[in-house]
Amino acid sequence: MIAPHPTDAAFDLPTFESCDFVYMIASTPRAGGTYLSKILWETGVLGRPAEYFNFHRTVFRLAARFGTETPKDYLTAVVRARTTANGVFAFKAHYDQLQFLLLTDLIKQFRQFKVIRMTRNDLIAEAVSFSRAIQTDGWTSSHPQSGSAPAYNVEHLNWCMDHLLKQKRGWGQFFDTHALDYLTIDYNDLVMNPSGVANRVIQALGYPTAPKQESKHPEMTRQADTLNDEWIARYRIDPNRIDLKS
Repeated sequence: MIAPHPTDAAFDLPTFESCDFVYMIASTPRAGGTYLSKILWETGVLGRPAEYFNFHRTVFRLAARFGTETPKDYLTAVVRARTTANGVFAFKAHYDQLQFLLLTDLIKQFRQFKVIRMTRNDLIAEAVSFSRAIQTDGWTSSHPQSGSAPAYNVEHLNWCMDHLLKQKRGWGQFFDTHALDYLTIDYNDLVMNPSGVANRVIQALGYPTAPKQESKHPEMTRQADTLNDEWIARYRIDPNRIDLKS
């Protein structure tokens, strides 16, 4: 049985013609953005954040489901189906998904939006998780994996490190260029105190918390295990690993 996905029709909401408040979770792969989305989704007042602008997977699947043929019509359909009763629409994006919003000019449809920046300070742990996810196609605990066993590969980990660094720098440049303020959420804080993080976000956004429209997000479990720890330790001493100082 295939586990439900956050973008499935079962999680659509009663149609809203527009939204009153928008925020974006700015993340990088394996930084905890999906878990943060789940925590904020389940408050019932912070929209239903998901990767609606992931052009590798989600955009085409949802465009087909909604029957939309232009980027603007696609955005309209997503907002209608995913705005909570208190008027909040939210989405999660990696830096490359931001490019989709910029290239299509969809970003301009959001007159104003607030930003939550999801960070993970242990870049090696993030890269190891990223490498495993790519190899197994297991992006969440509910996502069906390829069945192939992941293998330690220093060259692939170097590529993951470089990719993550470019995404982090890209976000920084975007925020600086557009003079955007943001609330930073740290991965470790989220893991240790998810309810506390949710309350921080609610207070920071300063938006009405009623009416509530509670709904369970698809279940998630922690994916990291001892293999992650082994790869992290091995990579830290690998003479062929990328030089972060260069």
